Amino acid sequence: MRKDSIAPDALMRKLVKSIVEFLIRSGMKNDAVQQVFFECLSEVTSSDSEPHSAQDRRFVGNGNVSAEVIRIWHRDGRFLDREARPKPLRLTRGPRSLGALVRKLDPNADHKQSIRTMRAVGLIRRLPDGRYVPTAESVTIDHLHPLAIEHVAKSVVRLVSTVCRNTDPARQSIHLIERYAYVPDLSKSEAIAFAEFTRNQGMAYLEAVDDWLERRRTRRLPKHRRESEGDGIAAGVHTFAYLGDSGASLPKRKNWKVDLKTIVSRPPKPPMEFKKLPTPSRAARA
Repeated sequence: MRKDSIAPDALMRKLVKSIVEFLIRSGMKNDAVQQVFFECLSEVTSSDSEPHSAQDRRFVGNGNVSAEVIRIWHRDGRFLDREARPKPLRLTRGPRSLGALVRKLDPNADHKQSIRTMRAVGLIRRLPDGRYVPTAESVTIDHLHPLAIEHVAKSVVRLVSTVCRNTDPARQSIHLIERYAYVPDLSKSEAIAFAEFTRNQGMAYLEAVDDWLERRRTRRLPKHRRESEGDGIAAGVHTFAYLGDSGASLPKRKNWKVDLKTIVSRPPKPPMEFKKLPTPSRAARA
């Protein structure tokens, strides 16, 4: 560990260990993990001579095409009925099929594989007439499917990118929100209530951010502004809650599930009121 590092070695070791454990759980072999780490270390230590900025190297593209399909299915008027519900679609036949939508979003994507992914993780369900609709407004994946692995990887990369942006020594980057709320001694009996409360608050927050972003996409700008500004930039937020390992399990008859939210345009349920003065547990970072 670097001598001038202000972070304890034990904390850095825990960070690396958590990433290694995730890679192993995701199916990577030990040799492959070692190879990836050696290659990344080599790239980072030799990156000073590269023309690309650190932000460029950390950038990852937009969300998975399967999740984007579900998002558009809930937003685009061409795919909504009169009650603003997603219209049933065929898998591959016709210009309004799932396959056609995948190809429009990403011409290089394997639309058949994307559809298989959506079926495998339960994003879509089949109707008696053979057409398909989204299973629900939010996506729940309870195992490390490749779609969930991709989500986790991009979440970590984007968090690191935001932290590096906020600590840019040149102070030329736009600072972004990066905060947390925390207590060290939540009552164990409140763990499930905490999960429900943060889920409801988080959904309402994501809905508000998503609506704000949608109204400001480059495709919605007047033609002269689109021509002058060029392509837009990727922008978004990630939100997640966490619990300590001790005493945070559900009853055995239930399964713990992780929500991977796919934003939709329907108005959220009114969130619970949660207003209080700042406390020492709230982050006060610049």
